[in-house]
Amino acid sequence: MQPPLPDPPMSCPVCGREIGTTCRCVPSGFWQRPGVARAVADLDLVRVVQMLRAQVDITQERIALITGLGPSTVSRLEAGKPVHDLAKARRALHRLGALVPHEPTSAGAEPPETAALRRLVAVYDLPDDGPVRPMPALRTAVSEVVGHRLNSRYAQVTSRLPLLIPELTRALERQQGARRYEIARLLVQCYRAADAVADKNGAYDLSARIIQVMLWASEQAEDPCTRAAAQYVRAEVFFASSGFEDGRRMLERAAGGVQPGDSVRAAAAYGALHMRAAVLAARAGAGGRARDHLAETHAVARRVDEAVYDGTAFGPGSVRIHEVTLELGLDSPERALAAAAGWVPSLSIPAERRSHFHIDLARAHLLTDRRESALDALEEAHRIAPEHVRLHPDVRAVLAALARAEGSGSESARTFAHAAGFLAVTAGEGGPEVR
Repeated sequence: MQPPLPDPPMSCPVCGREIGTTCRCVPSGFWQRPGVARAVADLDLVRVVQMLRAQVDITQERIALITGLGPSTVSRLEAGKPVHDLAKARRALHRLGALVPHEPTSAGAEPPETAALRRLVAVYDLPDDGPVRPMPALRTAVSEVVGHRLNSRYAQVTSRLPLLIPELTRALERQQGARRYEIARLLVQCYRAADAVADKNGAYDLSARIIQVMLWASEQAEDPCTRAAAQYVRAEVFFASSGFEDGRRMLERAAGGVQPGDSVRAAAAYGALHMRAAVLAARAGAGGRARDHLAETHAVARRVDEAVYDGTAFGPGSVRIHEVTLELGLDSPERALAAAAGWVPSLSIPAERRSHFHIDLARAHLLTDRRESALDALEEAHRIAPEHVRLHPDVRAVLAALARAEGSGSESARTFAHAAGFLAVTAGEGGPEVR
């Protein structure tokens, strides 16, 4: 059965054109910009209004007219004072043309995946009594979890962590010296996998809590590369809160604690920190700093083989993928496509990262009006890592934009969304939504 067709989109009260198609009061590309999709997903009307005013030539009065909010309310939003009525925020975002997430089906409901992790992290230092397997078995179990995370098999991750994390915590309490440090490193990898599930499911509060526990575990390892890996993951907090410059400074400081000449492992840790700092700098609009970090990353990647180091893929291919993301962060989709031209990530790069490369290509193609190529890129991303695609907010945004376009491409986007496991492409006040 095909996904339901949307109702006709509403008309803009300013220009009289259809929101999401011919209306350009808010450019369609705005909703693809870094930070905007996350703000919409969080129903954070304050951040959306602030970004609109900073990045789009639009007055407070026009925003008020489009959204139906009072001018004083829009002024308060720009000043950082939120609207506490979520229904009102949802309506305002719809009218601006945003792709607003559906309301939960039941109050307080939480997916079982994140509910289990929430219980787990609440008792991170209070493991139940139980056995502890020998070190070889623990290493194998953690290696499997890391592999599932890197290849976007999140269901496998969530099925294993509720028993594995308490077991590792028991082992940590019982061991001393080098054995204890190794167990701490394994525990960091498990909490990193837990964070991936929370982040992909949009549970950003839980993600931040897991990251704090992961940082605690990394200190038990007394190893600079493990601490660097934890700080790399900590950057997600700054992506989620749009604190891009603060996140960049945090990663730069973390890189200062690693000596890249000590080992290949240290070089990869140092390079990965600068690689992620480059993307944060781009999202902060600091193009010069972004390219400085990228240059530092390239210099390290030239002497490091593409591989997974302490749970992070790093090497020339990973750097190239981040270069594409960086250019999108700088609102340069043509340069993003140029950075990707004629290249396909090798199979040595984990599936999640390869899938992300194709999602970024889809965004770049959409922003340059290459809609057919955008859908092709999404299909390739889904072929590589279906769970990653199904949970990625950028995929929902691109699909919804494709679904509201005229012509056969709209129906193709709906068909793909249905086949990829999205619940539906449904009507919203601002146009089709993908859920």
